[in-house]
Amino acid sequence: MVDDSLLSAPKAEILYWEDPNKLRDIILITADAQSLSPRGIYKISDFLCEIIHQYQIKLIIALGAYPVNRRKINSKVPKIYISSTNRKLLGQYLMENNYKKIQKGVIIGANGLIPTLAKARFDIDGLVFLAETDNLAIVNEDITDLRASITLLEMLKKSFTLPIKKKYSLENIDDITKNLQVKRDQLEKDLDSLQLIDADDKQKSLYI
Repeated sequence: MVDDSLLSAPKAEILYWEDPNKLRDIILITADAQSLSPRGIYKISDFLCEIIHQYQIKLIIALGAYPVNRRKINSKVPKIYISSTNRKLLGQYLMENNYKKIQKGVIIGANGLIPTLAKARFDIDGLVFLAETDNLAIVNEDITDLRASITLLEMLKKSFTLPIKKKYSLENIDDITKNLQVKRDQLEKDLDSLQLIDADDKQKSLYI
């Protein structure tokens, strides 16, 4: 991966936060990317489940996107869809919040597999929250949906009383998106300006 001309390998990080009030400690797992193969996804998911069990985690919360047709997104606040490995837990959150059930479908990737494996192997309950996003943007590889991400963060803060600072909000989402688009346009312009050098003329080539 390249960021501001610095090379780095894709990585997964495990972060730990100890609650000073002794109410709920948090282990946060995040990654730059997922494995491209089903075998790779199963392998990393199983490895993370072992760690989750080792640290005696009581509840897994997974976050992700729920792609829908843009014409069905009729609100500035994305809907949140919920799934769970525990029927009673699912009913509790559906009753207390304005979440939507997932009637049929498949949750692709580690955010669906980790809660499933953890429940099957170690009887650890899991919740999966998916914020609706434009499926056309995903097809076009424009997969950064800040509106969906901020909606999930605000949900976590409210539903689980987590100490999440409100650095971003839906109110200033347009400004944030505009700034990101400017940076993206500049990056594309920089890449377009690069030209391959004819190896026969210059005895060397430029590779990215």
